Amino acid sequence: MLYHYRFYLKNKGGEQKNSAQNSKISIYIGANDQTRKEITPFISGKKKIYGIDIAKYRYDKFKKFPLLGSISYAFINATEGIKRINPNFYKEWGIASQHQLYKGAYHFYRNNANPIKQADFFYKTIQPVINSNSLPPVLDVEALGFSDTNYAKNSYQERVLKFLNRIEKLTKRTPIIYTNYNFGEKFFTKKEFSKFPLWIADYNNSDTPRIPDIWKDTGWLFWQKTNRYDVDTTLFDLDLFNGNANQMQQLNTQ
Repeated sequence: MLYHYRFYLKNKGGEQKNSAQNSKISIYIGANDQTRKEITPFISGKKKIYGIDIAKYRYDKFKKFPLLGSISYAFINATEGIKRINPNFYKEWGIASQHQLYKGAYHFYRNNANPIKQADFFYKTIQPVINSNSLPPVLDVEALGFSDTNYAKNSYQERVLKFLNRIEKLTKRTPIIYTNYNFGEKFFTKKEFSKFPLWIADYNNSDTPRIPDIWKDTGWLFWQKTNRYDVDTTLFDLDLFNGNANQMQQLNTQ
């Protein structure tokens, strides 16, 4: 399916409109394969690098999202379990490109589904759009993904590691783990997890987030500071990148 968008490119003279083009999932500009190229993402010159993440039920709000210089990236929900695809994933990816944001995709993990099948399903969904200008893939692991609160911790960790290792093999990128402090502290105790960058959700109104012990030495990469970031009366999750603009650029090319 082809989507059609009008893209905006930044230059020294300000914003210039570029005529809408037909392209695969609307993330490229150019009339044909020889001239097609991806829009160069724009990173805010601000000291702190902020972004948002888009759940599957946020499309109606995100498509009206204003062009904000303070927002540099967006994580977009792609899949859940082994069957559920965000019906607006490709459209939202195109909107993120329209706003010249760095963009990444995440999978919502279900503990009652085969982890290898989940990873394959996630990869099949995101493979048409991910490239060298994409953020690493993300695995969202939290209590809402549990079907059984008495699930054995060791078994759970082994299954999550199977997913992470599989998606790393498929994408050749080290995936990011998204979790909150309480869940991560309880369910991520194997040292193998520390090799995967941490995106921590912690709404503590502090200057730094709390992080699970397993990541004490490596620290956090992204911090979801709040789920109440107000954009034109719509609430989004607001995330902070633990680095500068150059490091964000490097993250997208690793």
